[in-house]
Amino acid sequence: MQKLAIKLTVVIVAVGALILLALTCPDKDAHKEAMKTTINKAFEGKMAESFTKDESSNSIFQGITMLGSMLVNNIADSMLDTKMEVKNYVFFSIGAINHDGESHTISFGILNNVYTCSEEDLKPFIDKL
Repeated sequence: MQKLAIKLTVVIVAVGALILLALTCPDKDAHKEAMKTTINKAFEGKMAESFTKDESSNSIFQGITMLGSMLVNNIADSMLDTKMEVKNYVFFSIGAINHDGESHTISFGILNNVYTCSEEDLKPFIDKL
């Protein structure tokens, strides 16, 4: 009887975990927002690399960075709308960009969290914007 109770508990916990995963699977909007944040951070890092420490602390640099960030945000928003595809696998989701006929995975979502590629991976693409 005790083995049956243990098996039943394991089944209930497993089913509960699967239901939790299914209910908290991030959608395309969550992937898009996470990627926009990562793209913005990569842009700001790229801008900081372009200027010396003294230049980056002045208000002109900060203004240029803010304007550039707004521009990059608009470009990223439209690009992600058209080129990003999110596949929902019920328990998790994967975001990918289709570029030159190839699909590149850029994000992974699970439990209402979206994990994106690193900022360093995006810096070469910032040059192309």
